[in-house]
Amino acid sequence: MLRTTLAGLRGHARRFILPAIAIMLGVAFVAGTLVLSDSMQATFRKAFLEQGRIGDVAVNGDRGELLTPADLEKVRAVAGVAAAEPRYNSFEYFLIGKNGRVVESDFGASQSIAMPLASVPELQEFKLVKGAYAAKDDEVVIDARSAERAGYRIGDQVRITDSKQRTATYRLVGLIDPGYNYQAAAGNLIGFAPATARKLLKPRGYHQIDVLAAPGVPQEELKKRLASALPKAQVQTTEALVRQEADENAEELRAFTQGLLLFALLALVVAGVVIYNTFAILIAQRVRELALLRLVGSTRGQVFRGVLVESLVIGLVASLVGLAGGFGLAAGIWALLGAIAAVPMPELSLSLSPVTVAASLGIGVLVTLLSAVVPARRATKVPPIAALRTQVEGPVSARAGAVRVGFGLLLALGGAALVALGVQQPSTMVAASGCGLLFFAVMALGPLFVGPLSRMLGLPLAAVFRTTGKLAIANSRRNPKRVAATTLALTLGVMLVTMFATVFDSAKEASATELDKRFPTDYVLAHQRHGQPLPVSLADQVRSQPQVAQVSEVHTAIARVSDERLAVAAYGEGALGELVDLPMTQGTESNLRPGGAIVALDDRHAYQVGQRIRLTAVERDLDRRSDPRQTTPAVRTGKTITVEVLGTFDRKRFRDLPGVIITERDFRAMFGATGPTELLVQLKDGVAAKDGRAAMERATAGHPLVRIQGQAQMKDQIGKALDQLLMFVVGLVGLALVIALVGIANTMSLSVLERTRESALLRALGLTKGQLRTMLLAESVLMALIGALLGTGLGLVFAWAAIGSTVPESMQLFAVPVDRLAATVGLTALAGVIAALLPARRATKASVVAALTD
Repeated sequence: MLRTTLAGLRGHARRFILPAIAIMLGVAFVAGTLVLSDSMQATFRKAFLEQGRIGDVAVNGDRGELLTPADLEKVRAVAGVAAAEPRYNSFEYFLIGKNGRVVESDFGASQSIAMPLASVPELQEFKLVKGAYAAKDDEVVIDARSAERAGYRIGDQVRITDSKQRTATYRLVGLIDPGYNYQAAAGNLIGFAPATARKLLKPRGYHQIDVLAAPGVPQEELKKRLASALPKAQVQTTEALVRQEADENAEELRAFTQGLLLFALLALVVAGVVIYNTFAILIAQRVRELALLRLVGSTRGQVFRGVLVESLVIGLVASLVGLAGGFGLAAGIWALLGAIAAVPMPELSLSLSPVTVAASLGIGVLVTLLSAVVPARRATKVPPIAALRTQVEGPVSARAGAVRVGFGLLLALGGAALVALGVQQPSTMVAASGCGLLFFAVMALGPLFVGPLSRMLGLPLAAVFRTTGKLAIANSRRNPKRVAATTLALTLGVMLVTMFATVFDSAKEASATELDKRFPTDYVLAHQRHGQPLPVSLADQVRSQPQVAQVSEVHTAIARVSDERLAVAAYGEGALGELVDLPMTQGTESNLRPGGAIVALDDRHAYQVGQRIRLTAVERDLDRRSDPRQTTPAVRTGKTITVEVLGTFDRKRFRDLPGVIITERDFRAMFGATGPTELLVQLKDGVAAKDGRAAMERATAGHPLVRIQGQAQMKDQIGKALDQLLMFVVGLVGLALVIALVGIANTMSLSVLERTRESALLRALGLTKGQLRTMLLAESVLMALIGALLGTGLGLVFAWAAIGSTVPESMQLFAVPVDRLAATVGLTALAGVIAALLPARRATKASVVAALTD
């Protein structure tokens, strides 16, 4: 029986090419993901080591504490230390480009990382690209990317401004490379000579001390000596530190590979559907062959094992090819990451572990075997008497059985009820369970949809191609179960594309609407360093622009309320309710008056109107909350006022809103009279966006640290980020769609073989080659459109459930991307044409006489 099975495989190898391709693609996705995961750690370790170690030993403070100058002296006094250099930095400085504006990094960050250079070459943190390291007080180095963005070349005078707008110029003597230090690459790097850095940056402590060993002193020995001298410090060899940093970088990308693995498993599920459908068709076509085997003595068990052996061979061969293809896929994904990343990615060092080999081959073979089990069992039920029949095709079921229909309806009702419950009582788990039941309901009831959808979608084909179109409709309806099984994989892929596209479009619509609602202003002007006050005169300069209709000042600071620090804000007259729309829960914005406050409600705070609270001024610098290393002294007043709660608003969805809002008079009483932290600017009606931007540029020309944030710009940034994410997700789902289309091509190919005599008879009755080709192409398009429409409908339901169960307040902003969905359906129809080209060509090349005698 084994020899017979293998001989059958060799004789009909062409029939298994397309299902093998489906498994190969799925396994390649899995293998590529696992290879990428295996390779990342080795890649980063190699890259960090090749980039160069800094010294021999690194000393860090205990639990992130800063090291002191006394610690530095202790390190330098240890025997075997040739040199020791401290590491520290400051975010108080900004690089000003030749255009007079702050230079932003690839991440959009405007603050620079100012740091000292080392006096010993072996302890320099960043590699020199061109020029020399700064050695004098008037010299500076910056990273090459920032120099390019700013328009600077070596020898130019570089302008650097601190957060207080004190500007100095330095001569650019060198360009450095941050390498794979992504934290450093996130901003503009500015390197000063050691003595200059100490005077400018005035460090309160050191993040790390890099130590160079004297000749002949081993790293481990020096590490022990330093650990004895500083028992509370964390001491590591540089090699160990590099490995740790490399592993941390690889670990950050590991979540990405886990997400890829989910899409890889989706591709394998789709491939499994294709395998199942292939074997189901082949069993139906091989009724006489299987019956003949039974007639000559083969048992049911032998027939069952024979079909499984076929699937085992196909799965093993396809998995081996897919494993090899996984290397190329891993390299391609890494190249894609390098193309979209804002920092350089190291060259991938491909590695393959035994676990990856076993997992890839095991998953591929297991999916193939499981997909073939049901068809194999069906093969055992072929009676030996079937060998004497002239019919070569298995029985065709025109409709689903009553049990299947009843079970499908039960699933549909249960799924709909769970989805409704998950949306009404927001629960993602309940809604997701309902969506799963709905998908299984479509699987069960699929044959019922084939007939009506074929008639509806086939009307244009029948109108255009007449007889050929009608034949295509009849062919697509002749075996509903087969068509439903063929289109199931395509339904799954289109469903995911529709769901993600709808969710992301709804998210864009919701964010734009909320932005309009909360800040219906055209521009927001703020300091580049969050929380720093703007110049007092800036508001009048903006008001003087003829394009400006209204300017409102926003003052923010930190106050203590019941032993908790909260952001306090005061808005200019007319801003609340006009330029700022708070999500009020009690009272209105107009209630605010001196001695009163509007406070935020969230998970930790529950205030009532009429309640009195005490506010104690703490500081003006909001940024100190997020960066405790800042050296700018806080403005502390300690003044306390008692205010009455006049209204409350919901801050759960808008964490950037202040916790307490008071009047400008009360704010000045607490914190003094200083410049605003933000300016809300409304343009006059009819002012074009470019003219408004030009007006803001003119008003802030003398203030390079003022950030101009336009509402249109914010919407555009949010939209671009969501579109990029959608394109990436659709690209991952795209492989599943390709596999699904391979399944359609496979079904059409086997169908052409199955209907060889039928096609020949049509040719004999007068059907031309062109008409036969058109009939087959139309049949394939109908199958593709059935899967696309079912997938689109399910995707819209799933998107509605996802939004309603997670962000129910955004349900009114449910946005259906009609253009994208129409494009998806159109591309699916085109892919259906492509999938049928080779089967149609084969059908038209067959000899009519030979086919009739087959």
